[in-house]
Amino acid sequence: MAPAATTIDDKTARIAAYANRGREKKTVESFAPADENRLTTEQCRAWTDDGFFLLRTAVPLDVCEEIDSFVLETVRRMDREGHRLDAALVSAGSFTVPEENFPARVQLPEDKVSKLYNLHRKDRFRHLARRDDLGRIMAGLLGPDVDVFNSQYIFKNPGAWGQPWHQDSLYFAFDRFPQVGLWLATSRATVENGCLFVLPGSHREPLHEHLPDSRPGANLGYLEIRDQDFARETAIPMEPGDVLVFHSFLMHRSADNASSERRTALVYHYGAAGTRHTGLPSPTVDWMPVVRKGALVAPGTYRPWDEWRTQTRLGIGLGLYRIQKLVERIRS
Repeated sequence: MAPAATTIDDKTARIAAYANRGREKKTVESFAPADENRLTTEQCRAWTDDGFFLLRTAVPLDVCEEIDSFVLETVRRMDREGHRLDAALVSAGSFTVPEENFPARVQLPEDKVSKLYNLHRKDRFRHLARRDDLGRIMAGLLGPDVDVFNSQYIFKNPGAWGQPWHQDSLYFAFDRFPQVGLWLATSRATVENGCLFVLPGSHREPLHEHLPDSRPGANLGYLEIRDQDFARETAIPMEPGDVLVFHSFLMHRSADNASSERRTALVYHYGAAGTRHTGLPSPTVDWMPVVRKGALVAPGTYRPWDEWRTQTRLGIGLGLYRIQKLVERIRS
C-alpha cells in the first residue's frame, strides 16, 4: 500500500506541535536591562516599555539597492542552477522558500519566492551585520558577546499574504532568551503593500500557544496566536533604509500585499554568544561572531571553513532527503 500523501496542513500541524513543545521553559527573566552606555535614553525606554524601536534612515539607499540587486541575481541563478528540494531551491549554502500565493502575473523567478535564507556569510551581508552602530546596539541589548545566527531576505510580492501574529522565540530551539531581530526595509513598507504590525509591550508576556494559520493555502509553517487581544496593534510604515529593532517575544504580524509593488526586507537575528541549540538541527541557524568582550569583530573577518560547513550541512540534508524520497517511491 502506498503511504498516505502528506498535505501542507499536515506538515504545518507537525511544525506547530514541535514549536510549542517546551515553550513554557523559554523565559527572559535572567537577562539584564538595556545598557544605557551603548543605547540612547529613548532607545532604552522604548525597549523596556514597548519591546522595539526604529532607526530611521540607518542604511544608505545605495546599499539597499545593492542588496536588492544581489538577491535578485542570486534567485535567478538558483532558478537555473540550484538543487531542488520539493519547491525550494538550494545553492552555495543558501536556500529559497516558495510563495504559496502567487500574484496574478508570474514571469520571473523572484515572483515565485517568499524568502531567501543564509546570507550573512556573504561579503556585503557580513559587513552589514557587523556594522559599528548596529553591533553596538546589539551589545547594548544582549551583552558583551553577540552572534548573528539567522539571515533572510523577504519578498512580499503583489498578492502575497501576510504572516499572522507570532513571537519569533517560539521558532528558536535555544537555551537562552531573548534574541533580537533587525528588520531592514529595502523598499517602502506601507499598510497597503504589507508592512509590519506590532503589539507594544507584548514582549513582557510569556510565549503563547501558536496554532496553524487558519487560512487554507497559507505558506508552509505559518503559525498564529489566537488567545490575545490585538486591539492596540500599531502599524510600522517604513522607508528604504529604515531599521526596526525588536525583541524576540514581541508579538508581530505583516499585512497582505494589496498593492502592485513588491515589498522587500533584509532580516537578521542576533543572540548571545554561547547560546546552545537544544532542538533538531536547523538549516537556518548559523552562528557568526559580531561582538567579543564588548569589542566589535572586524566586518571583513572571514573564515571560509564556516561558510563551507554551512554549505556541507545543507548538501548532506539534500542527499538524505533524496534518499528518503527514493525509499518512498520503492515502497509505493
